[in-house]
Amino acid sequence: TRADASYKYLKELNPKVHLTVEVPKKSNPCKYRDMSVSHYTCVVVLDNYEKDYLIKLNNACREKNIGFIYAGNLGLYGFTYVDFG
Repeated sequence: TRADASYKYLKELNPKVHLTVEVPKKSNPCKYRDMSVSHYTCVVVLDNYEKDYLIKLNNACREKNIGFIYAGNLGLYGFTYVDFG
Protein backbone atom coordinates (compact mmCIF):
# COMPACT_ATOMS: atom_id res chain seq x y z
CA THR A 1 0.00 0.00 0.00
CA ARG A 2 1.00 3.64 -0.27
CA ALA A 3 0.97 3.84 3.51
CA ASP A 4 3.47 1.01 3.82
CA ALA A 5 5.66 2.51 1.09
CA SER A 6 5.70 5.91 2.83
CA TYR A 7 6.29 4.57 6.34
CA LYS A 8 10.09 4.27 6.01
CA TYR A 9 10.48 7.83 4.72
CA LEU A 10 8.14 9.35 7.30
CA LYS A 11 10.00 7.56 10.07
CA GLU A 12 13.30 9.04 8.85
CA LEU A 13 11.94 12.59 9.25
CA ASN A 14 11.83 12.21 13.03
CA PRO A 15 12.89 8.88 14.53
CA LYS A 16 11.60 9.95 17.97
CA VAL A 17 8.00 9.91 16.73
CA HIS A 18 6.06 6.67 17.13
CA LEU A 19 4.36 5.94 13.82
CA THR A 20 1.70 3.30 13.18
CA VAL A 21 0.12 2.34 9.87
CA GLU A 22 -3.41 0.95 10.02
CA VAL A 23 -5.20 0.32 6.75
CA PRO A 24 -8.88 -0.65 6.95
CA LYS A 25 -10.12 -2.72 4.05
CA LYS A 26 -11.99 -0.56 1.54
CA SER A 27 -14.66 -3.25 1.31
CA ASN A 28 -15.29 -3.18 5.06
CA PRO A 29 -14.24 0.01 6.84
CA CYS A 30 -17.22 -0.55 9.16
CA LYS A 31 -15.11 -2.59 11.56
CA TYR A 32 -13.13 0.60 12.24
CA ARG A 33 -16.19 2.75 12.91
CA ASP A 34 -15.97 2.10 16.64
CA MET A 35 -12.18 2.16 16.64
CA SER A 36 -10.65 3.67 19.74
CA VAL A 37 -8.41 6.59 18.83
CA SER A 38 -7.39 7.41 22.39
CA HIS A 39 -3.88 5.98 22.03
CA TYR A 40 -3.02 8.39 19.17
CA THR A 41 -1.99 12.05 19.22
CA CYS A 42 -2.91 12.57 15.56
CA VAL A 43 -4.89 10.52 13.02
CA VAL A 44 -4.03 10.98 9.34
CA VAL A 45 -6.30 9.67 6.56
CA LEU A 46 -4.81 9.62 3.06
CA ASP A 47 -7.40 7.66 1.11
CA ASN A 48 -11.03 8.12 0.09
CA TYR A 49 -13.68 6.78 2.47
CA GLU A 50 -17.38 7.37 2.97
CA LYS A 51 -18.20 10.84 4.26
CA ASP A 52 -20.12 9.43 7.25
CA TYR A 53 -17.11 7.34 8.32
CA LEU A 54 -14.76 10.34 8.09
CA ILE A 55 -17.13 12.55 10.09
CA LYS A 56 -17.44 9.93 12.85
CA LEU A 57 -13.69 9.45 12.95
CA ASN A 58 -13.09 13.21 13.10
CA ASN A 59 -15.68 13.59 15.87
CA ALA A 60 -14.06 10.77 17.86
CA CYS A 61 -10.71 12.54 17.54
CA ARG A 62 -12.16 15.92 18.48
CA GLU A 63 -13.83 14.50 21.62
CA LYS A 64 -10.45 13.27 22.84
CA ASN A 65 -8.50 16.36 21.72
CA ILE A 66 -6.60 14.36 19.07
CA GLY A 67 -5.46 15.94 15.82
CA PHE A 68 -7.19 14.84 12.60
CA ILE A 69 -5.80 15.31 9.09
CA TYR A 70 -7.56 14.18 5.92
CA ALA A 71 -5.75 14.73 2.63
CA GLY A 72 -5.89 13.39 -0.87
CA ASN A 73 -5.75 14.12 -4.54
CA LEU A 74 -8.00 13.46 -7.47
CA GLY A 75 -5.93 14.07 -10.57
CA LEU A 76 -5.03 17.74 -10.73
CA TYR A 77 -7.19 18.55 -7.71
CA GLY A 78 -5.79 18.13 -4.20
CA PHE A 79 -7.26 18.87 -0.79
CA THR A 80 -6.36 18.91 2.90
CA TYR A 81 -8.65 19.12 5.91
CA VAL A 82 -6.97 19.74 9.28
CA ASP A 83 -8.73 19.73 12.66
CA PHE A 84 -6.62 20.20 15.76
CA GLY A 85 -9.51 21.13 18.02
